[in-house]
Amino acid sequence: MTDLSNLPRTREILNQGREEGLHLGVQIYVSLNGDVVADTGVGESQPGVSMTSETFNLWLSAGKPLTAFAIARLKEQGRLDYDDPLGTHLPEWNSAGQPAVTLRQLLTHQAGFPNRELGWPELGWDRILEQLVEIPIPKENATSGRSRYVQAATWFLLGEIVIRCRTACDVRIETRNVTNLSGSVELAETVADCPKCRRSFFPSAGGGGIR
Repeated sequence: MTDLSNLPRTREILNQGREEGLHLGVQIYVSLNGDVVADTGVGESQPGVSMTSETFNLWLSAGKPLTAFAIARLKEQGRLDYDDPLGTHLPEWNSAGQPAVTLRQLLTHQAGFPNRELGWPELGWDRILEQLVEIPIPKENATSGRSRYVQAATWFLLGEIVIRCRTACDVRIETRNVTNLSGSVELAETVADCPKCRRSFFPSAGGGGIR
């Protein structure tokens, strides 16, 4: 484990975030030209429990790159394009009379979704998709060209596109490619064992996986 002695400004900012209540703690890993600069934890993983480099944490938004990776592979293979309208892959979007939204807008948080609680995992995947299709998006939001962070809404839609475009085996292969870069073989095996893949890209928070 390497502490933050070489990154005093980073340590200061992370501790400032703790003082402001932005987070309890943080894991951080930094390497430069193959040399580890920092590999440690700051603060707590939960009240009274120190955060370390060995602490297991929920992936939550850190799982979004896996979905983005799968979308990118589908583009490379000609299965979709970033500028495809969402309704091309999810026809129910058009049926609900929603404004035109592209996959590029979903990937860059420019689709204009309001930030609201979706009820995952209690409501289940299909019901959440129904909700997302029904949430009114003002046309000016979808065409503003401005990014606004939405916790999970766009990623359920992108995840559903991956599910519809590919078989479980295909997703397993692509996920194994990306996760092996960090040695996360367990995640790849989870995808391989999941017939629908949904619980692999977006498992419940209680399961300690990705959202």
